[in-house]
Amino acid sequence: MSGSILFLTSGKNVPSSRFRVEQYLPRLRDEGIKADLAPCVPEKYAHPALTPAKVFSRIRSILKAPRYDAVYLERELIVHLTPGLEEMLFSLNRKIIFDFDDAIFLRYENRETNPISTVCSLAKLVIAGNDYLADFANRSADRVVTIPTAIDTDRFQPLKKNRETLLWMGTSSNLPGLNEIPLTGRELRVICNEKPDFPCTYVPWNEEVETDLHGIGLMPLPNTEWSRGKCGYKLLQYMSCALPTIASPVGVNPEIVGESGLLASTPDEWTEAIEKLADPKLRKSLGTAGRTRAEEHYSVNALYPKWRDSILSIL
Repeated sequence: MSGSILFLTSGKNVPSSRFRVEQYLPRLRDEGIKADLAPCVPEKYAHPALTPAKVFSRIRSILKAPRYDAVYLERELIVHLTPGLEEMLFSLNRKIIFDFDDAIFLRYENRETNPISTVCSLAKLVIAGNDYLADFANRSADRVVTIPTAIDTDRFQPLKKNRETLLWMGTSSNLPGLNEIPLTGRELRVICNEKPDFPCTYVPWNEEVETDLHGIGLMPLPNTEWSRGKCGYKLLQYMSCALPTIASPVGVNPEIVGESGLLASTPDEWTEAIEKLADPKLRKSLGTAGRTRAEEHYSVNALYPKWRDSILSIL
């Protein structure tokens, strides 16, 4: 097997870059594909004052595009400056793979032509993180495949700590979701890039801490269009570590959880679900079922073949 692909990602520590692209690359290289990574430096979501540096980084990477058989674009190149840079890329290499795992098109609803639609139309292949996103892409793209975000079940391992502590992990922008849950008097551990402004055991995020998961995994989401574009990666991290989970029945959450966790919409339902999981036997059985479901349907081992075959089909 041969071929070369340039991967333009959002940044070194950006979750979508790590989990939609980077964890696959060692396997792809082992199969003989030249897979070069070009993250945005500084990362795409850094302070807007750094935009000139981001543009320079992106243009420098775009100019390399003719050397490769294809270019893999993980989300838009720079938020709110799309599709100009993508059109420049297309002029240099027409074999573009566009991957997105959030409802990023909602950022541009005030524009007459949605730039994410334009990027989808330029791409030879669009990889969407769930069917809701794929439905949007199908309006303008020639070919769309749905591939969930994969979890590395070799890295996210059960710790054999069957605890009743509540756990939430994520970025600070998603912290408001915890307001939906009655947490007074309950032990809550939060792993996040910023300290919350409410009582909890706060653990600053890093790559080592994100696998130190124990307790009851929480994934509350408001019932919004943006939430329906979420790909449920937090749930998969919990499930891979054999944690029992409680999630809002929004977007792909029910599909991911299946019978391996609990769903809750209202404060009363959240309270009931938390109280059910006071039972250590139920916590263990749901955690075991979640681990099995993650391995069989959402692991890197399970999803890599479809991802590989999809991108290699355009070379």
